[in-house]
Amino acid sequence: MTPRKPRERDICLAFGGGTWLNDAHLDSIYGPAVDAVEEAILNAMVAAETVPTFKPPGRLLKAIDTGELMAVMAKYGRPPLR
Repeated sequence: MTPRKPRERDICLAFGGGTWLNDAHLDSIYGPAVDAVEEAILNAMVAAETVPTFKPPGRLLKAIDTGELMAVMAKYGRPPLR
């Protein structure tokens, strides 16, 4: 196999011995990676608690209402939280 010149959108795996992957190779991992990031964000939003602020002092950052979040997600066709 003759080496080819990498394109701008290719990704080289540093530990892969110079193996070049193009968009077609990455499709199978892109979707699960997006799902994992989305779930991590939702987990952080749901796990957050109401906390006082330091700057400016005396205010509260209220935790998200999980029921309201689920209603918004259902409105836009997103699956419910697990």
